[in-house]
Amino acid sequence: MGGQASLKRYSLTLRTRLRDGTPVLVRTLRPTDRGELLRGFARLSASSRRFRFLAPLHKLTSNQVRELTQVDQLNHVAIAARDVGRPSRPGIGVARFVRLEEDPAVAEFAITVVDEYQRRGLGTLFLQLLLSAAQALQVRTLRGFLLADNLAMLSLLQKFGANSRRAWDNTLSADLPVPLPAS
Repeated sequence: MGGQASLKRYSLTLRTRLRDGTPVLVRTLRPTDRGELLRGFARLSASSRRFRFLAPLHKLTSNQVRELTQVDQLNHVAIAARDVGRPSRPGIGVARFVRLEEDPAVAEFAITVVDEYQRRGLGTLFLQLLLSAAQALQVRTLRGFLLADNLAMLSLLQKFGANSRRAWDNTLSADLPVPLPAS
């Protein structure tokens, strides 16, 4: 994709706390996170899986797992969070965006948070980090597709100034402008 040769791959390592004090490590996703991604998927409720994949999904195929973990951190950026306060340090969420081939200034994004960690501020943190990564990588719009009954995500996107419209059936498309870098 033209004009991206000078861009540096996105990298992140961040230790922080969620609103309730849960200590988390957020970092760029690696191909070796495959097992943790599968364990996290298994901990999602049917509703959370439906909201993330826009349809009921009981199992990830090997192709889906490969697509979700083989990221280049330039055109496909993914970050993962772990609860470092628990002995097993479980994965608790993933956020990502993938540039559109036809318009590299636009990227489709998705955020997934394991049910027991929802409503603690991780989705907000993920969206802030995706916007920062998009800004660094010259993405100007993050586009998300979500089900109209995903009220928590709709509310979050509205707080960030997203414009949403019906895409098809019960699915909305939400465009979130990426702020220009400070000069």
